[in-house]
Amino acid sequence: MNADPLQVTPTNAIAETGWDDETLVARSTRGKSDGESNQPDTFVLERIDGSETDATHVIAEQVVRNTQLRDAIALSQKYDADRVRLEEFSTSVPPFGHQDARIYEFQGDYYRVTVSEGSSS
Repeated sequence: MNADPLQVTPTNAIAETGWDDETLVARSTRGKSDGESNQPDTFVLERIDGSETDATHVIAEQVVRNTQLRDAIALSQKYDADRVRLEEFSTSVPPFGHQDARIYEFQGDYYRVTVSEGSSS
C-alpha cells in the first residue's frame, strides 16, 4: 500500500492566531465555558534543547490523536515559534488531562508541555 506520509497540520478548531511578544497564541473553538469560568484553560508548548533524557518519543500517528498537542506542534512548525499557547475550554480535571509538565520528542525536536486552568473573574 502506497500512501503519502501523514502530515501534522493544525485542526479546523483553530479560530485565530497572533503573537504576544515571542509567544504564538492560538484560540480554539473546542469546548465552551461552563458558566463558572470565563477564561479558557491554556496548553503551552515550548521547544527546548535535546538535553532532556526523559522525553517521550512520539510519531505523527500519535500526535494527531491528541488535538492540543497536534495543534501546538503544527503551529510551532508552521510559524517557526519556539513557544505556543493554545487557549480553549477543557472539560477535563486537570485541564487537558495533564497535571505535570511533559516532555516529548517529535521528528528530532524536543517540546515541554505545561497546562494551566482558566480562572473566573
